[in-house]
Amino acid sequence: MNKNLVINASPIILLGKADLLKTISPLAKTWIIPDGVIHEVQAKRPIEPYLSSLASNSKVVRETVLNTHPSICQACY
Repeated sequence: MNKNLVINASPIILLGKADLLKTISPLAKTWIIPDGVIHEVQAKRPIEPYLSSLASNSKVVRETVLNTHPSICQACY
């Protein structure tokens, strides 16, 4: 797979709770996790176990997003 995909907090949390992040891991070559998403997840629980599961079959990259419209990521502001 040659895709780079961005994932939001809700899928990380819900699929992580259901232990399904390993299932979606192969859908992308690289999963991009914006800093705002990391902060949103970590407000409730540690993100490392979720990222570890997501990285089981692909690469996980944390990214700083400089400009995001407020309607897309309200928790980022």
